[in-house]
Amino acid sequence: MRPFKPYLILATALFLCPGFRVLAQADKDTANVWTIDLEGVTLTGRSDREAAKFSIINAEGPLPEIRVGVNLIQREAVINIADVIDRLPGLQIQKGALNTYRLNVRGIGARSPFATNRLTLYYGEIPLTNGAGESAVEEWDPNLLGSIAYRRGPAPARLGAGPGGALQIRLPGTSPYPFAFKTLAGSYGLWQTHAYAAPFTSPSGMVPLRISANHTHADGYRANNRYDRSSLLLAGTVGQQEAFDENTKRTMETRRLDYLLYGQHINARIPSSLTALDFRDHPEAAAANWAAVKGGEDAYTFTGGITRKTAWLSGSESAEMRALTTVYGQLRTNDEVRPFNVLRENNLGGGVRLSLSRIPRPEADSWKYSAGLEVYGERYDQQTFETLPMGATGDPLDRIKENRLQYYLYAEGNIPLKRIKVEWGLNLKQNLSRWHFTNNPPENLSAHSKPIFSPQLGASFYLDKKQDLEWFGLVSSGSFWPGAESSYASGLRLDLLPEKAWNLESGIRFSGAAVSGLEAEITAFRMTVDHLLVPSELPNGEPALVNAGKSLHEGFEFLVGQTWIRENPSLYTSLNYTAGKFTFLDYDGTGGDFEGNTLAGVAPVRAHLTADLGLRAGYYLHLNYDFTDKVYADDANKASADAYGICSFRAGWEKVLSNRTKTWYLHCNFFAGMENLADIRYAAMLQVNAAGSSPRYYYPGLPRQFYFGASFRLSP
Repeated sequence: MRPFKPYLILATALFLCPGFRVLAQADKDTANVWTIDLEGVTLTGRSDREAAKFSIINAEGPLPEIRVGVNLIQREAVINIADVIDRLPGLQIQKGALNTYRLNVRGIGARSPFATNRLTLYYGEIPLTNGAGESAVEEWDPNLLGSIAYRRGPAPARLGAGPGGALQIRLPGTSPYPFAFKTLAGSYGLWQTHAYAAPFTSPSGMVPLRISANHTHADGYRANNRYDRSSLLLAGTVGQQEAFDENTKRTMETRRLDYLLYGQHINARIPSSLTALDFRDHPEAAAANWAAVKGGEDAYTFTGGITRKTAWLSGSESAEMRALTTVYGQLRTNDEVRPFNVLRENNLGGGVRLSLSRIPRPEADSWKYSAGLEVYGERYDQQTFETLPMGATGDPLDRIKENRLQYYLYAEGNIPLKRIKVEWGLNLKQNLSRWHFTNNPPENLSAHSKPIFSPQLGASFYLDKKQDLEWFGLVSSGSFWPGAESSYASGLRLDLLPEKAWNLESGIRFSGAAVSGLEAEITAFRMTVDHLLVPSELPNGEPALVNAGKSLHEGFEFLVGQTWIRENPSLYTSLNYTAGKFTFLDYDGTGGDFEGNTLAGVAPVRAHLTADLGLRAGYYLHLNYDFTDKVYADDANKASADAYGICSFRAGWEKVLSNRTKTWYLHCNFFAGMENLADIRYAAMLQVNAAGSSPRYYYPGLPRQFYFGASFRLSP
C-alpha cells in the first residue's frame, strides 16, 4: 500500500477546514500556548465527553510552548509518552525498540546513535538530562503524568537554551480521582498494569501524597526483543497560604513544597539493526551478532527532588514576587551486554536550581522578569569487559572515571509596549570536565568549554482591532556540548567544539470568532548549526564524533483543527503538517565531501491527521493517520528508507456510575485499538552512517497489532 502523497494530505485538510479561526480565548495575557486537552467525563453522573482538540490560547509573548493535557496523553499513548509527542509540530521520533528511541526537533538531534540528546527534559523544576546531554524520554510512563509542556528549539533561556528545545513533564493537578486502576493487553505479549492513589487532599486543594505503580511487559515482534519496565513514583505538595489581599483578590503570601521520589527498573533485550536484505526478507529476526550474545540492558534509575516555592505581593501594583529553590539528585546504573564488549555504567549526580520572578497582575501593563541559576555535578564511571560466548563477562578492557560540572545563568522578561508584546532571554552556560582514562599508560585529562552566550528575542502584535489575527517573530540561539569522553578515543585528543544553533522563525495565529470551531497557526523557520557533530570512524574502525561543518534547517509547520459538532455527539478533526529542507552547507568530515546533501535521519515531510468522534451513549472513536516521508540513512544519500503511512484507531465506551446517595462515583472506560491497520512494512528507526560492507541501517517497525483494556477511577 502506497502512502498518501504529502500534498494530498495538506489539500484535504484545507478542504475540510475552509477558514482560519481559533476558539474564543480564555486569557488574552497568556501566549503562543497550544493546549491539547481532553477533559473526558465529568463526575456529575453524565457520560458526555469532549473531543480531543487543540486550543490555541494567546499568551504573554511569542516564545512558543505547546502543552499536552493528561487526557489526551491517556488517549494517544499506550506504552510511553513518545506516542503522544511524536504528533507535535516539528518533532520526529524514531523507535528502534521500546528501549531505543531517538527524538529530533526540526532536524536537530537526528544523528544521535542510540539516544535523545540536544533536548533538555524536566520533571517540573527537576532536570532529568544527564551530564552528557542525554534525555531518556521513552522511559516515562504516560500514566504518571499530568501534562507535557514542549518548547521548540532552541529552548528558552530558563530551560538551558539547548538547540533541540525542551520538554517539561508535570504531575497531575488536584485530581477528583483519589484512586485509579488501569490494565491493558495486546499483541506480541504486551501487558501493562497501573495503580494510582491520592488518598489525602488538604483544605487548600493540595495533594500531599500521590502513589503511582506501573509494570509493562512485552515479548516483542522481533527475536531477542523482550522488554520489562517497573516503576514507582511518590510525589506530593504541601504548603500554606498565609494572607489574602481584599483589594487585589490575591493571596499575599504562599509557601509550598513539592517533592518527588521516583524509581524505575528496565530489563530489555536489544535486537539491534538489520541489513537491507534482512530487513526485506526477515524483519522479525535480530542482528546475528546481538542474538548470539543475548544482547540487552539492565538499568536502574532513581530520581529525587524538592522544590520550595515562596510567593508574596510587592509594590504599589501588587505584583507577585516568586522564589523557587530546587534541590535534586539522580542515580543510574546500567549493565549492557554487546557483541564487542560488556558495558557497566554508574551515574551519580545532583544539583540546585534557583530563580526569582516578578509576575504583574493580569490587568497591569508592567514589567515581568525572572533570573536564575542552575548548577549540576555528576560522577560518571564507565567500565568495559570482554564479551564471552552467550554474553558472559570476561576480562576488563578499560575504564573511564569522569567528573562533570555544568552551570548556566539566565535572565528573561518582557518589554511592555502599547501594541507590541516583546520577550527577551539571555543564557550563559559552561561545561567543565575532568576524567581519568585507564589505558597504557593511564592519563588524567580535562576538557572545558568556553562560556557560551545564547540570546533570544521575540515580538508579536495584533493585525486587527478585534485581536483576531496576530503576527509573531522570534530569533534565538542555543548550544550543545557532548560528554567529554566523546572527545577522546584510541589515544587521540579530538578537541571537539560545541554545536551552536541560530534560529529565526515567524508566523501567524488566528484567534478570532469569524468561523465557528476553527483554529489554526502557521510558522516558518530557518535554523543554522555550526560545528555540526557527526558520527564517524577512526582509522582503526572505532566510532567517534567529529565536527564536520555546518547544516541548514528550514521549513514550515502548519496546525489546523475544526470542531464540527460541539455537543453530544461531538466531532473534531485536526492536521499537524511539517515540511522542511535539511542540508549540509559545509561538510569536511571523513568519508567524502557531502556539501549540499540532505541530512540523514530526517524526514522532509511529516503529517498527522486525527478525527475524534463522541456519541451520546458514551461510545467514542479516535482515528489517526501518520505520514513519514523518505529518509536517507547515510551522508552520501545512497541508502534510504521509503516513505510510509500508518493508520490506527482506538474505540471505547465510558460510563459514570454512582450510588443512590451520590456519595461516590465510579468512572469506567473500556477500550480497544489497532495500529498499522494496513500492515505496512517500514523502518521505524535508522542507524545513520552504519559501517561495514553490509551496513545495518534498518530497525523494522511493528506490523499490525492490537490492544484492549479497561480503566477505573473512583471519586467521593
